[in-house]
Amino acid sequence: MQRLLTPARWMAIGALVGFALGACHVTSTPSCSDGLKNGDESDVDCGGTRCTPCAQALTCRVPADCASGACAGRVCVASSCQDGQRTGPESDVDCGGPCPACAVGRTCGVSSDCASLVCDAGRCAAASCGDRARNGTETDVDCGGAGCAPCDAGQGCVRDTDCAVGRCRDGHCGTTCRAPTVACAGGCADTLFDPLNCGACGRTCDAGSVCSGGACLAGCTAPLTACGGSCVDLQFNVAHCGGCDAGCTGGGLCVGGFCLPSCTPGTVPCGGTCVRVESDQLNCGGCNQPCDAGSVCVNGQCGTTCTPPLDTCDAGLCVDTLHDPEHCGGCFQPCVPVEHAPRLCNFGTCSRAGCETGFADCDTQLQNGCEVDLKADLANCGACGVACTGGQVCDAGTCQ
Repeated sequence: MQRLLTPARWMAIGALVGFALGACHVTSTPSCSDGLKNGDESDVDCGGTRCTPCAQALTCRVPADCASGACAGRVCVASSCQDGQRTGPESDVDCGGPCPACAVGRTCGVSSDCASLVCDAGRCAAASCGDRARNGTETDVDCGGAGCAPCDAGQGCVRDTDCAVGRCRDGHCGTTCRAPTVACAGGCADTLFDPLNCGACGRTCDAGSVCSGGACLAGCTAPLTACGGSCVDLQFNVAHCGGCDAGCTGGGLCVGGFCLPSCTPGTVPCGGTCVRVESDQLNCGGCNQPCDAGSVCVNGQCGTTCTPPLDTCDAGLCVDTLHDPEHCGGCFQPCVPVEHAPRLCNFGTCSRAGCETGFADCDTQLQNGCEVDLKADLANCGACGVACTGGQVCDAGTCQ
């Protein structure tokens, strides 16, 4: 006898089938390549704590969900150096990395993140003569310039006074000594009066004799006096002022055998008076180093004068301060490099000479250069002000 399937029996059969199907279903562990938004992902297969950061225009919860490091309105956007938050490769808020260098005290990862070029224990520090970096007015690492010790032979320099020994040639300290001294055994010696190098390097005077005029003599000719094997003028010699080894301290002058107060900052004692060796025609770069007729003393070096509109910025260095980006508006005033644009000096004012292909200056601010990548920027896709909407992305300068 055939049984009829009543509604109650149909329900029972459905329950059994559902149970069987449910028992066979296996839930897989979320992964970053399953084509699903699962786990703690902020969008499909990206974001969260396990997957790679998301591209622009994809969903985010925090900046770390985005490859750009910038999350606005729960959407990944391009990072900016003016958004008031630390995004992308910035080392601190709106500075470091591709953004302008950070000030002292801000967070840094490498020295180039800092305006001072000194990153110490993750913080930008002030430049000093012992920070193992070339910064400030230094011409090489921790030497040269206005405040540090002179540089050794082979190190960088701008002028002779940057060098401990020798002159500055082709941007490096050489072994050519300042007149009247000459190079002897790695140093400079005055062969006219040095008893260890009398008349020539390595020629030593016998005990009891002195070196005068490059010759070893039994004694000195007046008004010179023998002091330590050398003939010196006790009336003007700062190391032997009024008597042997009676030196004047603190940069003082020796005049008439008496030490006088030191020279004012920027000047040095030469022949009983204070002179500026940076510009003195008779003492250019050092005492008793006159410039030839027709030349001029600039920054301690003798050089030819420059013909307008060129200006004399260093001995023998004539530059156009109206158009030279290394000397824009004045000597040694370089234009700061900007992003994706060559530097330009426009009549003494720093500017830029157009943007690299694919980049644009959409905010018209010189300091950040051509800051927008027109190939990928959602707010400036292909051109400034062209925004991608409705979940589109900017691909090769086109909203898609």
